Amino acid sequence: MDNNSPLAKSYGMLLRDIRAGANLSVAGFARMVGTSTAWLSYIERDERIPSWPFVQSCLEALGKHEDVSAAMLERLRQAGKKLVLQKAFSIEDVSTGAEMSPVMARKNGHSHPSRILRHSAASSVHIP
Repeated sequence: MDNNSPLAKSYGMLLRDIRAGANLSVAGFARMVGTSTAWLSYIERDERIPSWPFVQSCLEALGKHEDVSAAMLERLRQAGKKLVLQKAFSIEDVSTGAEMSPVMARKNGHSHPSRILRHSAASSVHIP
């Protein structure tokens, strides 16, 4: 899946907006969620797609902050859930390594025999 998909952008930008709105620095928030500042920055700039455990860690950390509303947390959870599920169920062209969603594969007239369903660690994690 393209790391610059609209879902990646909506999650990364939303995470950055909520973090900044809560007056949390990148370094401070990275420590709170147990990751590096580089990884957090990649996600906020939409250069990487997070795992579900990362999304959960962010939700837990932000949920303890009084400046973050329940509605904002729910928006972040939904955006993270959609992004992680899209990545987990993307289809990879075995000849080129390019990924696309099953919907895009059908729109482009590709059949599943030339494709494999990506099975990542994220697809074996319970996502409520």
